[in-house]
Amino acid sequence: MDEAILRGDNFRFVSNPNNPIAIYVTGESGNFVLDTSGKQIQSIFGREIEYFKSKGYKILNNGTAVK
Repeated sequence: MDEAILRGDNFRFVSNPNNPIAIYVTGESGNFVLDTSGKQIQSIFGREIEYFKSKGYKILNNGTAVK
């Protein structure tokens, strides 16, 4: 992934990066899981989205990450 980022490749996600259910961990009941401070816990996908943003990517409404 880092090599593709260095090349400036665009990425298309299968999950919707604008959907909170994809970005945060949910429990069996469908409610968001909270950490001890009451904050929602990011899913691995949510952390990937944040990583792309930290590398200068913008997430478009169609689920594509572009530089």
